Amino acid sequence: MTDVFSVTAAYDKPSYNKGDTITVTISGNDVLTTTTNVQIGPLAIPVLAADGAVSTVTVPQTTATQTVVTPESVTIDTTKPIVDTSPTPHTWTVSANKLNITTVA
Repeated sequence: MTDVFSVTAAYDKPSYNKGDTITVTISGNDVLTTTTNVQIGPLAIPVLAADGAVSTVTVPQTTATQTVVTPESVTIDTTKPIVDTSPTPHTWTVSANKLNITTVA
């Protein structure tokens, strides 16, 4: 399985005054690619000749590779803290839909 994240985050305004609410929203998705191998065979194929004679043709096993690509939505992981490395870090609150965070400037 491979996950490829295409997620960005953006502030809701270009600048803030002290006391303003700052909102940062994430957008984008993740694409999950899963590859599995499926065994096919071996096979025993009965064959019939025009004169009524019968036989069996055998085919050895092989594998088929199946790749499934699944787009997935993303949300903010609330099991981990928001890391704010500002000189004076803020306390961020994750929204109910887990698509944005807010704090006071």
